Amino acid sequence: MQTVAAHRAYRLTCRAPDGRCWAVEAGDVFSCLMELRRQAEPAGVQLCCQGSRRDAWSSGMQRDMGQGLSVYLLEGIPRGQRPPQVPTLAPVTAELAVTVEEQLAWHERWLASLGE
Repeated sequence: MQTVAAHRAYRLTCRAPDGRCWAVEAGDVFSCLMELRRQAEPAGVQLCCQGSRRDAWSSGMQRDMGQGLSVYLLEGIPRGQRPPQVPTLAPVTAELAVTVEEQLAWHERWLASLGE
């Protein structure tokens, strides 16, 4: 007999002072944050947390084993060195937060640079 562990679902909600509200559910916190940002950004809402930084990314292991509660900060880290980890939802200044599209584009360029 095989036992399968129940898969957790995480929920993030963002409420704007004017009453607008966005809520998402996903299998990990980083995925929730990405989807919440996709919903809120068209309305001009920017979520200012570590997971919204251009160089922030949650690895598969961080998502599977750590529920996406932390992200790596990948910029400027020499090859072979482990990047620093920070809490996904910890606050940052607005200057450090970018859109989901900017973050995805930066991450794709970063991945491509690994093959150089």
